[in-house]
Amino acid sequence: MSEDGLVVEFDVRAPVEHAFRVWTQRAGVWWPKGHTVSGDPDSVAFEPRVGGRIVERARDGAEHVWGEVTAWDAPRRVEFRWHLFFDRSQATHVAVTFADHGATTRVRLEQSGFASLGEAGAVRRERTLLSWGTVTTAYVDDAERNPSDVDRGAPPERLPRFATIDLGTNSVKMYVAERRRDGSWQTLADRAEITRLGQGLARSGVVSAEALDRTVAAIEAMADEARRLGAQDIAAVGTAGLRMAGNASEVIAAIDARAGVRVEVVSGIDESRLAYLAACAGLGVPAGSIVVFDTGGGSSQFTFGRGAEVVERFSVDVGAARLTERFGLADAVGRDVVDAAQASIDADLARLADRPAPDLVVGMGGAIVNLVAVQLGLERYDSDRIQGAILERAEVERQIEVYRALRSEERRGLLRLQPQRAEVILAGACVVGSVLRLLGSASVTVSDRSLRHGLMQERFGVAEPS
Repeated sequence: MSEDGLVVEFDVRAPVEHAFRVWTQRAGVWWPKGHTVSGDPDSVAFEPRVGGRIVERARDGAEHVWGEVTAWDAPRRVEFRWHLFFDRSQATHVAVTFADHGATTRVRLEQSGFASLGEAGAVRRERTLLSWGTVTTAYVDDAERNPSDVDRGAPPERLPRFATIDLGTNSVKMYVAERRRDGSWQTLADRAEITRLGQGLARSGVVSAEALDRTVAAIEAMADEARRLGAQDIAAVGTAGLRMAGNASEVIAAIDARAGVRVEVVSGIDESRLAYLAACAGLGVPAGSIVVFDTGGGSSQFTFGRGAEVVERFSVDVGAARLTERFGLADAVGRDVVDAAQASIDADLARLADRPAPDLVVGMGGAIVNLVAVQLGLERYDSDRIQGAILERAEVERQIEVYRALRSEERRGLLRLQPQRAEVILAGACVVGSVLRLLGSASVTVSDRSLRHGLMQERFGVAEPS
């Protein structure tokens, strides 16, 4: 597929015609605010034939034609062409195919039109890919429910849904999930956006207007997405960046005003506690000694435990964004600069030294996830491959050597998962390398569950029986 196009494929456990009907009748429930398709099943009509129109009738009688059937061979195959608009003048089209695939229906989305946006097309394509992940997750959830509920137009009964947002120094992360009856969580959306809240913060002591605008816009979009997915409550926390910022109260007020989300600033100790909770829930609790660390843009959190028992935890103001600004690591640097940065990190992380080597080291955070994604050659986020993956210390050192010789623009070609991390990835790799060296560990087990997942369990999970 060219840079002008985007293809997404997935399976849904439903017959072809039902899968098509759910998409046409409920698309507006999952799609971004302001989309022309409302999601009211009674307002949508379609003609089951080639050339048949998909029409939404507004209450005032106006009609909006948002698609037409291009193939009708139910129950084997149905296709339609969906018209979307980037704005009033620039259109894009999505070819949607529903094909019988044995016990499931294979759904294929092929979207084009990004080239019409010029230089902005690549950014829009990346954002669209993220939004498709949210839309398809919600769609599958609806389509696999009782078909008669959809056909009658009755909204399906849903289990409680919640969202958490982690506002970090370099990125904003969101997690939306449905709490199952057994207390486990079904993920509906889980994504991150680089906003660089802490850009220039170490020098000025305050969050800049530009960084605030980027961050508020990201949180506003995430909150809208969470509400569209049915989240009945959103818990949001701010970490090192807001702990450092002299204008943190203004940042919190701006987010509340525009996004309707109240951010709570948590301590480094609370960060480490939530990270440990998430890691143990996601990977299981080993019998021996364990160290869980979470590297961020402004700080890193460490929790030492044995089984489910927490022995020690602390937070250190060592983060990728801070180090990048201090040592100029955003672009190519000499080995002497990297050595100076790692010496500084080692000094700040002195509390890790001279301890018995743990039985297991678990790492989380954007830096370590991207390091293992490069090791695995991932171009798209794949939780099944990242969760529990082993990242060797030698691989971290290898990537440090690669990144230090490249400009940020060149690093983007390697960081296919999150190219926006190009400026901070060298610093992040240096932190991970120092942690493993000081702990005497040859490898780290990667967890893609972090603070936002621990926060979800703590705030909205079912309490364990006493």
